[in-house]
Amino acid sequence: MPVAELSVSDPFGPLAASLPLRMGRTEVSSLGRVGLLLLQPYRAKREAVAHLLETDFGLTLPPAGMSVRARNGESRILWFGREQWCLTAPPDAPILTELAERAAGSAALGDISHGWAGLRLTGAAAPDVLARAVALDLRFERFPEGGALRCELRHVAVALCRTGTQTYELLAPRSFCQSVAEELMQAMRLVAGREC
Repeated sequence: MPVAELSVSDPFGPLAASLPLRMGRTEVSSLGRVGLLLLQPYRAKREAVAHLLETDFGLTLPPAGMSVRARNGESRILWFGREQWCLTAPPDAPILTELAERAAGSAALGDISHGWAGLRLTGAAAPDVLARAVALDLRFERFPEGGALRCELRHVAVALCRTGTQTYELLAPRSFCQSVAEELMQAMRLVAGREC
């Protein structure tokens, strides 16, 4: 019996051809392939995991609602829920496998790279776009650089992180990425129309 070939489709479906998309003072683009490692220290092992991250990888476990970029600038660890963090890095970055190997006895680990995908939203009007889809105050002066949270974007649970002066990154379950992109594009249209 022949073996079926599996192919990975773009998580943004037909919208992928539209990305990056600029409207008014905002741009949305795909993050491309991202390596994601979910990290949940075992009870009484949080300090050991924090020490390992800092000494071997130049990362610290951020407090709730925050993220930290590694010294090399290549990876970031963001708060992902109570006693959970998510390491983001290029998909072939050695830190993903090295951390998984070294922290195996101290934390529950899961590679969620294939189940999630992301978008980058940039520009001066990015908070206005998010205000139309997220029921939180994400204005630049209220949501600090490095801020990270889990929230709903319309009907989809996402992880949202402010990664730059006018930049946000959103991670969503792969099966909902097209919906997230559509919601952001619709919000961008409304905000851009208001700017005219």
